[in-house]
Amino acid sequence: MGKWQSVSKKVLLVTLCSTALGMVGSKMEATETNNTIPIQMLGVNDFHGGIDSVGTAFIEGEPKEGVGRLGNLAVHLNEAESEFKEKYPDGVSVRLQGGDLVGGSPANSALLQDEPTIKAFELMNFSIGTLGNHEFDEGLKEFKRILNGEAPKREDFGENMDDDLWNVLEAYPRVPSTQEIVVANIENKTDGDHGKKGDIPYGFNPYTIKTYGEGEQEVKVAYLGIITSEFPNLVLAEHTKDFEVLDEAETIAKYSKELREDGVNAIVVVSHIAATSNKGEVEGEVVDVMKEVDKLDPENSIDVIFAGHNHQFTNGLVKAKNNDVRVVQSTSQGKAYIDLKGELDPSTQDFITTPSAEVKTNTEVGEGKRDPEVQAVIDEANELIKPITEAKVVEADLATTTKNEEGDAIISKDYNSHNESVLGNLITDAQLEMANKGELKDADGKPVQADFALTNDGGIRADLIVQKNGDVSWGAIQAVQPFGNILQVVEITGKDLKSALNEQHKNGKLHYFLEIAGLKMTYQGVGDEFEITSLTDMDGNDIKDDQKYNIIINDFLFGGGDGFKSFTKGKLVTAMDTDTATFVNYFKELAAENKQIEAPELGRKTEKKVSKDDTPKVNKTEESDSTNPQEKNKKESNKTTKMLGLVAGTIAALAIIIAAIKRKK
Repeated sequence: MGKWQSVSKKVLLVTLCSTALGMVGSKMEATETNNTIPIQMLGVNDFHGGIDSVGTAFIEGEPKEGVGRLGNLAVHLNEAESEFKEKYPDGVSVRLQGGDLVGGSPANSALLQDEPTIKAFELMNFSIGTLGNHEFDEGLKEFKRILNGEAPKREDFGENMDDDLWNVLEAYPRVPSTQEIVVANIENKTDGDHGKKGDIPYGFNPYTIKTYGEGEQEVKVAYLGIITSEFPNLVLAEHTKDFEVLDEAETIAKYSKELREDGVNAIVVVSHIAATSNKGEVEGEVVDVMKEVDKLDPENSIDVIFAGHNHQFTNGLVKAKNNDVRVVQSTSQGKAYIDLKGELDPSTQDFITTPSAEVKTNTEVGEGKRDPEVQAVIDEANELIKPITEAKVVEADLATTTKNEEGDAIISKDYNSHNESVLGNLITDAQLEMANKGELKDADGKPVQADFALTNDGGIRADLIVQKNGDVSWGAIQAVQPFGNILQVVEITGKDLKSALNEQHKNGKLHYFLEIAGLKMTYQGVGDEFEITSLTDMDGNDIKDDQKYNIIINDFLFGGGDGFKSFTKGKLVTAMDTDTATFVNYFKELAAENKQIEAPELGRKTEKKVSKDDTPKVNKTEESDSTNPQEKNKKESNKTTKMLGLVAGTIAALAIIIAAIKRKK
């Protein structure tokens, strides 16, 4: 709320305070000639194609278990809207999503290019959204195809797509989306299919303006899209090379001014920017962004920010110069949703006061009560991919597995205190073995052998589920590594390899780390103090700084993803298959050799503990001898003074006790 706020108060102070919408602070009632417009915004973020996913949502630190599924979410959203409309018949209800709608998805959405997710969100009347980093996983062109409901082209998927899967995907009954995707802080570096240089890619708009009410009683609300500026570090370089990402705060300030000049004062930022909150106080990147917006545009009129990206519950306020800004985030995968309510004033063209909000869990409504249309989309997807996902690939040695909360046998992605996981070891072992079995050759046709394999923990998305009889299916394998990142053999010096390993956990990112094969490392410290103290191969030979090694990393890491900039110093030798296909093919080879999966042992990472013996000791005799006479006399004098003070204090305490005894007698 900008310069119109004071005017609004003068007009409205003549009326009584109301709390009809449960607003923050006191809501001023409208005059007879100025009817306000109640508005509801229902939102989710970071859905990641979780059309049938169930998990735990942490709401204000409290775990809410067994929540999720799109069929349930549709019911909850409809009920929330109905309750709102029943109370405010003239009110408006809007549904929006904050990016990462697709990507990193379970098999029932991912195998069908997340088209079931787009189809279901269209049925659920989501009308506004923004881009997250995962919309770039297979290129923004492919995401735009999905939005448009266009048929896929076989050549766009390379030679590795299974024929059976292609036949299912080609025949999928897709629908175009009417959802408006807004994103303001990306522009094209070059001319191309994505558009003209300097324009926003693929014809997306920076914002959309919606008009609510009619005539003199109408209010315009702008929805401004913002993606995190770190997304190029989280996406394959080939999918971002044509785009320039702009600073979030500068972009918000720019468009806030533009919108106010056009008479639009109610501004909602639909973002993919990280946030958290603690007892109503917002923390994280959003706060830093808004502080900078306040500097750049002190009269900004930002009222609401839908946050995302870090999958954390958020519901609180950012104290801005002009007004409090409501910031909300609904965890991830549809496990919770946002129900925000506000009230618009035609006289100020703004919210009367900061909107209120609740983040509600998506609880189970009952199998027979889920939204039938949405559930039909899910059931259809499950049925279409069943021949692929349920097909047995390999057996696992059940004696080496553990159990999850549901009692399933698993090879777990959970990491120990050294950030090493059994599943991470299995994945990197598979990559290293497949590289050295695959008859890889460099550009000159010479055979290539790999020394080590490393993968980022963030690319491991699920435990490997093992069926009761020990079978492991394609779907279970795909769920572990759904991104399909291309594996590459990269030549790198030992010095740069150590440097990359030293980039783990830096800048407060305590869980940005690597799983390794062929290597053993010892480290000390945490966070910015983290440091590799020794690095050897599995035979105990030191990794030498000036020696060159062939490592397997995915192209995401080779591009410096997750902050591992030292990998960019390497030289590409050759490319392998995708990480998903490599993992599947590794298991197929095990099965062909009548071998079972065995969970690898831990122990590739160890911590160097600083013992008491390593702590410098002070020689009291040397200290005394090195002290000059004046300092020595001063210390002795201080000791005498302290002793006298102690004696005096003791005598005084005894006197008080004796006096108390006499009074009692």
